[in-house]
Amino acid sequence: MGHFHALRGTYSGSGQVLEDLKRQLPDYDKGRDCYRKLKDHTQEAIERCRAKER
Repeated sequence: MGHFHALRGTYSGSGQVLEDLKRQLPDYDKGRDCYRKLKDHTQEAIERCRAKER
């Protein structure tokens, strides 16, 4: 999920990650299917992931 949006630096815990996720997807819930909202951004997420691997 983190590759779909530019998240801020490092996190001290999962609560901060969840805050960022909810900022991008206000109705985010761990059990909710977010595919429809994210599918158009798949290529961008792949590119972000590859850039972080370098």
